[in-house]
Amino acid sequence: MHGQKMDESVKTAIFLARVLERFGIPFAIKYFGSQVKSIMEFGDDYDDAKKKIKPRLLREGNASDGSTDMGTPITQAVGDLTQGRRKYAGCHGAIFVISDSGANAGTLVGPALAEYIQEQQKSFTIINFLLSGNASEIADAKALFGELNTIIASDFSKLPEAAFQGLRIVMERVLRTFRSIG
Repeated sequence: MHGQKMDESVKTAIFLARVLERFGIPFAIKYFGSQVKSIMEFGDDYDDAKKKIKPRLLREGNASDGSTDMGTPITQAVGDLTQGRRKYAGCHGAIFVISDSGANAGTLVGPALAEYIQEQQKSFTIINFLLSGNASEIADAKALFGELNTIIASDFSKLPEAAFQGLRIVMERVLRTFRSIG
């Protein structure tokens, strides 16, 4: 992903980071293509100037190698969230995947990746923000993440609005969880 797609993806990641930071919600940021680049580790301070998270977020935002390993960063994020649950008892975890197509590289692809994601969705919210208007790519994303967990932004400028919609989905799920407990 590069150009306008990546620019909108970075803007959306910044939007999500600002919202999560403002509410004191721990998070991590990872870029993925053929490799995973960890921009910010789970629970790091997004505003810590020494860690240079914001400049790295902007600088590292360019994937142009043509392959996408989506399984590795999702697996890593699930591990981070599982560890986070030990530290933050009763928390709800969410993974936001911003992509422009499906997974075509790595050890988890196709039905195996879909099965893994669906199993993890029993414990965490995993949402795909898809930057595509291609019917085949939309069908692939829905097969991986599920109909309700695929938010399509075929017009890249709509991605930040789609991110807001994703946050609303997560908040509604969190509220349902807390209401069922109390």
